[in-house]
Amino acid sequence: MVDQLLDKGWIKFPAEPAVRDWAAAACQVARDRVQDPSLQARWLTCEGTWFVGVDALPNDTSGDTGAGPLAGEAYAAAKTLYGILPLHPAQVSVVYPGYPRPREGETEANFRYRLNRDAAHVDGFHATGPERRRMLKERHAYILGLPLTECSAGAAPLTVWEGSHHLMRTAFAEALKDIPEAKWAETDLTETYKATRREVFETCRRITLPARPGEAYIVHRLALHGVAPWQEGAIAPPDGRMIAYFRPDLPEGNRDWLELPGGERGALPPSPHAATPPGYFTQEEAHTHVSPFPKYSGGGVESRKDFNVGGSAPCIGSGLSQPRASRAARPPRRLRSIGARSGRAAMMSRRSSGVIFDQRAISSTVRKHPVQIRASGCTTHTRTQGLSISLRVQMGALSFNCLPSCASAGPVLPAGYMRRRPRR
Repeated sequence: MVDQLLDKGWIKFPAEPAVRDWAAAACQVARDRVQDPSLQARWLTCEGTWFVGVDALPNDTSGDTGAGPLAGEAYAAAKTLYGILPLHPAQVSVVYPGYPRPREGETEANFRYRLNRDAAHVDGFHATGPERRRMLKERHAYILGLPLTECSAGAAPLTVWEGSHHLMRTAFAEALKDIPEAKWAETDLTETYKATRREVFETCRRITLPARPGEAYIVHRLALHGVAPWQEGAIAPPDGRMIAYFRPDLPEGNRDWLELPGGERGALPPSPHAATPPGYFTQEEAHTHVSPFPKYSGGGVESRKDFNVGGSAPCIGSGLSQPRASRAARPPRRLRSIGARSGRAAMMSRRSSGVIFDQRAISSTVRKHPVQIRASGCTTHTRTQGLSISLRVQMGALSFNCLPSCASAGPVLPAGYMRRRPRR
């Protein structure tokens, strides 16, 4: 399912009891916060139709609001892709019937954009200065949405422009390629942002993501998204359409916002500014350091190298920060136990030895293969070597079709071929 997030920029997870229980407990806490007069004075806007609620939920870094930490498949998938990052107090976004109405200080053009384009945006870009230039002030790892109230599909659902994260990442990678990471927050990206947004509207499909308590969804950090208008006849409780959003911040001192999975199809080239930030393992350290996470111990996983060969992963609090010249930090790969790996190897050995009769004859350990370089004579040798191997493979395929049951009346073979049984 994670592949959908990397390809389309969003993924929705079915309801789970653990997530439903968390949502019920969080809703009780959020309801009191939404009614707090001081928070209403700060966050209730759009003529009373939207409670923005940034950092309104008083959870701890595990997502616990008093009834247990956040769990479920969605959060597990986020940790698999981006590592274990501390959770901030969640945003509690509440929308009421009649949304949208003009926001305080909003121009007529901005309100039309909210009404017609769902106020679509990429998180982390702040309108800075009197001219409201767009600058990257926050670098989130992902957006995790958890509905807290039961509503119908027309009650101002989240909207996402599918595949928009690919376009955004390509554009921002080009705009920031020669700018050191430390200066990203001071870089004016307004024109890049607006031009790419127009391209997204022209080329990407807009989808809506209505969801119920117990369900969850992840949106890519670079995906263009917004909130749909409240539809006539939509049903919601008096609490309104209430959703908790987590957007954990990525560690600073690196280019992970551009280079972590799920943006451009295919990996980006190594960055000249790449270095291992505090809280990350280098590849060399991963081979010797024992995992500090208790959940990663056991089941055949004894050290960091057992689940992170070839990459680096966030390790909060490890304090390791040696520079790495080859590439940027990478999140942990999916855990694989030693038993599962050896079982698959044995299965593949049985399958391949049963059908590939000429494997030994064409193996490079038995029959030396040519070194392929652009030199006179070498290309000819490579071509003739390939023809010889092709002939052996064809003979093996014909032998496979000539089982003992049809040996007496087997197929007519071309000149130069001979029938033989497969090796036992």
